[in-house]
Amino acid sequence: MSEINQSSRTTLWRKFAPLMAVRPAPLYRATKAKIIAVDGFYLSYPSIKRNRHKDGFKKDKCVLLWAIDCETHKPIYWQFYDDIENMGIWKKFIKEMKSHKFRPDYLVSDGHPGITNACSRYWPNTKQQRCLAHFMGNMNKDLSISPKTEIAKELKRLVASLFSVDDATKRLLWERRWQDYLKRYEVAITSMSSKTDTYENSRRIPREYLSAFSVINNSYIRDEIFTYLDNSSVPRTSNLIESVNGVLRELTRRHRGLNLEKRKNLIAWSLAHRQGQTDKQLTKQILKK
Repeated sequence: MSEINQSSRTTLWRKFAPLMAVRPAPLYRATKAKIIAVDGFYLSYPSIKRNRHKDGFKKDKCVLLWAIDCETHKPIYWQFYDDIENMGIWKKFIKEMKSHKFRPDYLVSDGHPGITNACSRYWPNTKQQRCLAHFMGNMNKDLSISPKTEIAKELKRLVASLFSVDDATKRLLWERRWQDYLKRYEVAITSMSSKTDTYENSRRIPREYLSAFSVINNSYIRDEIFTYLDNSSVPRTSNLIESVNGVLRELTRRHRGLNLEKRKNLIAWSLAHRQGQTDKQLTKQILKK
C-alpha cells in the first residue's frame, strides 16, 4: 500500500494512527432486519501465557459478539466484552439489541446455550435455526471421524442426512427415522453415563456420545432444526457470519502488533465499513470522540 501511495510506511501510519484511537459504533436505528445470524469472535482468549501488570499477573480475554442481516449480508450490531463467551454476556447482548428495537422473526446461530436461552427470554416469538454444519462438527468432535459402534455410526448418518431435507415430505421421513432410532436404542441411551464406559458388542461407546446425542435431541424437541423450511430466506447454516469471522481473524493476524484496544477499534472499523456507513457518518462519530 505504501508503494501505491508513494509514501513510506511510517508516513502512512502517522496518517492513519488517529483513526485507531476511535471505535465506530453500529448504526442500528435504521435497520429492520427480520432474519439475523449471531456469533462470537475472540480477539483475546485467556491461556497459560500471562501478561505482567502492575497489579500482578492478569489474563487477557476479549470477545466480540455481533449480528448480521442474512438478507442484506450487512452487520447490524456489535459489542466487545472483556470476558469469555458465556450465557451471561449473551443475555446482555440480546437484551441490548432488544432495547434498540431489534425484533427479528428468525435467528440463526451455532447453538451456544447462551444464545438459545437469551433468545427464548428476550425474543420469545423469534424462531431459532441451529446451524447444521455445527451439528456435524459436534459429531466429529465427540464421536470421531469414523466411530466404531453402530449406535454412533447411525447417529452420524442421521445428522449427515439433514442436509438433503429440503421439503416437508423429506422432513417427515427424517423424523420417522429419528423416532425409530430413539426406540431402537432407548435402553442403551438411558443406561449410559458420561462417567463410566458403555460397550456395544465389546466395542466401547465414546463417553461423549451423550453430549452429541443431546445436541440433536434437544434441538429436535425445541423445533430448531427445520426452521428454514418455513421461510426459504432462512439459511440452514451460519456460514454467512462464519465467513466474515474468518476475514476478521485474518485482519487481526495481519496487524497482530496492535494492542488489544486498537484491535477492537480495527475490527469496529471493518464492521462499520461492511455495514455501509458513509464518510459523513464516520466523521460525525470521530468528531464526537
